[in-house]
Amino acid sequence: MFLAGATMQGLLVVNKPEYVPEPYQGYLFAVMIVTVGVLTNTFAARWLPRLEGIIFIVFVLAFLAFMIVLWVLPPRLSAGE
Repeated sequence: MFLAGATMQGLLVVNKPEYVPEPYQGYLFAVMIVTVGVLTNTFAARWLPRLEGIIFIVFVLAFLAFMIVLWVLPPRLSAGE
């Protein structure tokens, strides 16, 4: 979780140049991530299988869309070129 918190802080530094990272803020990000995970597993446990199924379907559809775009849009070159 500390790595995830540091990553969030790094994204803030990249996207907001005026942001000054403090060490305690990385810790607070890690605590926030742990809290969200605990609350999700505690109070939304009965909806997690359905959510996982929905996420899987979205993943498969996004993969197919990505592959179709890569298949249809490449430049066409003849064998001589």
